[in-house]
Amino acid sequence: MKNFNRGLRCGLLSGTLCALLLCVLTAVLQLFFDLSDGALSFIAIAILCISSFCAAYFSTQLCRSHGLWQGALCGLLVFGGVFFLSLLFGSRPSYISLERVLFCLVFGTVGGIRGVNTKKTKL
Repeated sequence: MKNFNRGLRCGLLSGTLCALLLCVLTAVLQLFFDLSDGALSFIAIAILCISSFCAAYFSTQLCRSHGLWQGALCGLLVFGGVFFLSLLFGSRPSYISLERVLFCLVFGTVGGIRGVNTKKTKL
């Protein structure tokens, strides 16, 4: 259980750092190129998917078991953070929230399975 909690914390930290890095990269792209609203919406969902994958991957790299469940949990926790921040800044839940939670679940699960089935990396 202790290893599970440690893996979950490290995974969520890596997913958050990945999302932050990708958001900064998107801001730099927006500075030099005028991206449309549709492109920014696509990039935002891609960032969410990639950060869910990274969180689940690094989490299961530490635990080395239960990749499916731990990956899904990481995906849900990443979505929970984004959902909480969107509520905090005045956005209301809509059908897009369902789309986002499905993306987070799928990419978190894939990241968890991939993390368990690869060689252990030194973190």
